[in-house]
Amino acid sequence: MFVTPSCAQWDVMDASIENAMKGLLETESGPAANLYRSCMRGMTTPESGKVLQPWLDLVDTVVDNVTFGEALVAVNNADMVSRRVVLPCDL
Repeated sequence: MFVTPSCAQWDVMDASIENAMKGLLETESGPAANLYRSCMRGMTTPESGKVLQPWLDLVDTVVDNVTFGEALVAVNNADMVSRRVVLPCDL
């Protein structure tokens, strides 16, 4: 396959941008960097079980519409805490 010079230049820039982003995500702080590092960190099966167990226990509590709603509220609250959302009533 023939690669034109413009395609080769695009590949070089693409690799350069990818390397720069990877470097930032590996060293900087912030939500995107934290998510990237958490995905790249390997977990053993027992470790992953510890992380998932509270969520699996929550799923086990769902038996009807009421408990489903309660589980949704619990997941939403956990998400807000993890993102440090400031609610208007907290101001």
